[in-house]
Amino acid sequence: MTRLQGFGCEMPRITHIYELKPLFRARNAHMPSPQDSQTVSHTRPSVPELKVDSLKFGVIFALLLTAVQRIVGLVRGVLFCRLLPEDQLGQWSLTWSYLMLIAPLAVLGLPGSFNRYVEMYRQKGQLRSFLMRITAISFFATVVFSVLLYWFAEPVSMWLFRDTQQTRLVMIMAASVILVVAFNFSASLLEALRQVRLVTIMRFVNGLAFAGFAIGLLWVWDHGTEAVTIGFAASCLVAILPAIWYFWRNWSIVDSSRLPLEPKSMWARIAPFAAWLWVINLVSNLYEVADRNMLLHFAPVSPSEAQGMVGQYHSGRIIPLVLVGLAAMLSGILMSYMTASWERGEKKQVVQQLRWTLKLVGLGFTFIGLGVLIVSPILFDVVLQGKFNDGLAVLPLTLVYCIWYSLVTVGQDYLWCREKGKWACLAVLIGLVVNVLLNLLLIPRLGLSGAVWATAISNLFALVSLYLINLYYGWRPDRGICLSAILPLVLLLPINLALALVLVFTWGGFKYRWLFNDWECSEIAQVGDSIRERIGSRSSSVKPAA
Repeated sequence: MTRLQGFGCEMPRITHIYELKPLFRARNAHMPSPQDSQTVSHTRPSVPELKVDSLKFGVIFALLLTAVQRIVGLVRGVLFCRLLPEDQLGQWSLTWSYLMLIAPLAVLGLPGSFNRYVEMYRQKGQLRSFLMRITAISFFATVVFSVLLYWFAEPVSMWLFRDTQQTRLVMIMAASVILVVAFNFSASLLEALRQVRLVTIMRFVNGLAFAGFAIGLLWVWDHGTEAVTIGFAASCLVAILPAIWYFWRNWSIVDSSRLPLEPKSMWARIAPFAAWLWVINLVSNLYEVADRNMLLHFAPVSPSEAQGMVGQYHSGRIIPLVLVGLAAMLSGILMSYMTASWERGEKKQVVQQLRWTLKLVGLGFTFIGLGVLIVSPILFDVVLQGKFNDGLAVLPLTLVYCIWYSLVTVGQDYLWCREKGKWACLAVLIGLVVNVLLNLLLIPRLGLSGAVWATAISNLFALVSLYLINLYYGWRPDRGICLSAILPLVLLLPINLALALVLVFTWGGFKYRWLFNDWECSEIAQVGDSIRERIGSRSSSVKPAA
């Protein structure tokens, strides 16, 4: 991790074998790579047909169902704000982020390799050995991590919550980690198998069950953050059931793929990829929690008041984080299809897929942000009864930086597809360093608003860094990419002016190609036609009542 101190660092020489141009691309599929010389045949083995969802339909289905899930999550978040005092709300905000930080660390980044390598090993007939090894190591590492967290609960409580009285909460977190890892593991594997609808259903069940369990426990048990954490763990357990059903019905996908896989060649390819994924998960999740953790520890107030500030911040992040969740879902889906295109040698299509996705994210999320700002006075003043005015004050800037973070989340898919994931880590690391330095400077002076400004500026640094790194590795951004990144700043303007500017920009983006080029407009039109055809076919199939 040397030379990661600044933006203008020198690019080191390529020294790892996984960074070389792969020999396993689709156009050379008839020749075994040096790493897999144990394969007897010079042709790919016969593998059972895998029923997958198409990219366009899968994304549309996922977006629609996830939109419903996010509405449930929004209602859940609002109820948490109503039912929890602001210090307990701050504790839950931190607990959630810590669970998201711990879960990928515990499994050493190994399940993150599924999107990149499951299809490759499935086509080679070696999927069973690959999955068994990844599963065994992930399970063992998770149990060890959970036991250590439980054993050192008291010092961990002080570090995480600035309070040694939260030891029991840390113990509950230690048990919850196992279920969170199991859910993430199952979802990652199904995503790699391009079972988009099933993964979306799992996430929908997770969100719905979480709302039911957590709110029920808050009403019946009333133990604040502990009740919410237990509810989240239980929801992960319930959400795993669709994955169990799928593999029980379709175990032949794995069981028929029994060709030998030499461990040394497998780990030579997987270990560097997983290691860099582990690092970027660590950096990304530290980045996500840094502002609130530093607000807790560096705000010149008591621990209880600092937790209250975190609770105010959380109220202003409820809706913006919905956008980040949508981006993460979209990134995972897009990655599997980009990988499939890359394996077929369709590199130009990979660039096009990512480019128009980023433009749609920038434009679409800005429209959603405008809607959020229009209804936010009702949400904060009426529904939340004016308890979180500080959260309302930071909402516009929070929306801006969450849209930028969403662009980073989707944009790094290109580097992972090219097996250059460590450079995605560099972009986020730059953002993390800027975030920490600005928080140290601004939180003691400005409190909550200082933390939000520090996070916004650091997200902009991360986004610009990522686009420049993608450019270095062959991805060519165009004018529309730059404009879609700047567009969210209109959310800081008065709402009427912001709405007018976005409408003008959208009209010019399509008519005069400010944003989308001819190919992208054609793709968007095809998606619209596909939706209309599906709606029309379903409506025509409904027979009128006699």
